[in-house]
Amino acid sequence: MKFAPSHENVSIVFSQLALELATEAHEGQFRNDKKTPYITHPIAVADGVFKSFNNLGDTNPLFHFRYIAKGIAFLHDTAEDVEAYKGAGGNLRLTNAILDRMNTSGISVALYFPYYHLIAEAINILNKNNYGSYRAYINACKENVITRYIKVEDILHNMSTLDAEKNKSRFDKYSLALDVLMWDFKK
Repeated sequence: MKFAPSHENVSIVFSQLALELATEAHEGQFRNDKKTPYITHPIAVADGVFKSFNNLGDTNPLFHFRYIAKGIAFLHDTAEDVEAYKGAGGNLRLTNAILDRMNTSGISVALYFPYYHLIAEAINILNKNNYGSYRAYINACKENVITRYIKVEDILHNMSTLDAEKNKSRFDKYSLALDVLMWDFKK
């Protein structure tokens, strides 16, 4: 299955607009070291997700969602970490914010509408505040192929920036989450 060039262009625009929104939303936030701008984390996760989808090759249907997945990855922490999108209705506000940007960019609603549900569902799944436990959150991420890739890249990037000895419990939590997320891939 090949997407028409107009759908590829919509995906690319979505990814660019998602990066702009995430950059604005995380302005003034920093990683745990208190020096590194927080946006470097969503960018690293999005780059990893894009590479993973790209490596699947164009015969794999997921390949054609690589820019959509990248855009969602840019936004993966926004609903839980940015005040404007926290709380009741935050996921919907975030989804609508990105779609408003699509509207103002001149993209026809008819072209991006097919992605609305996909984007909204992924943003909802990736907000850990929607779950009673971390395990329920990881299990939900595992059930959606896009959120699964994003969560794996998220954890891998977080682990790469942790001092494993100083943060043993967090490192162990991430290791167990990776086991859950990757289990089907290991078969």
